[in-house]
Amino acid sequence: MNALYRLYARILRRQLAGLPMPRHIAIVTDVAAGLSEDDIRRHLYLPDLPDPELVIRTSGELRMSDFLLWQTTRSDIAFCDLYWPAFREVDLLRALRMYGRRQLERSS
Repeated sequence: MNALYRLYARILRRQLAGLPMPRHIAIVTDVAAGLSEDDIRRHLYLPDLPDPELVIRTSGELRMSDFLLWQTTRSDIAFCDLYWPAFREVDLLRALRMYGRRQLERSS
């Protein structure tokens, strides 16, 4: 990581201080596993997790492609233009900042 990137990540971490944070984040990378409820249920790693409060959609797509539709109806969604392999810490920090700011706006 270069120095500018580390500086930017540090700035984003400071901006997160005091903001509400999600307990569960889902990052959508590929929905080719299947779209039916049974198909998705079989692919869940931890079905006991709560519904995600924040979903990060990579690859510049502005749609969920039927990904966990029933579990994400109340989720905040952050869209990221990068494809998954290029997703960085600062992209996560930006999404968390957006989530925290939205939560504060809702509670005001």
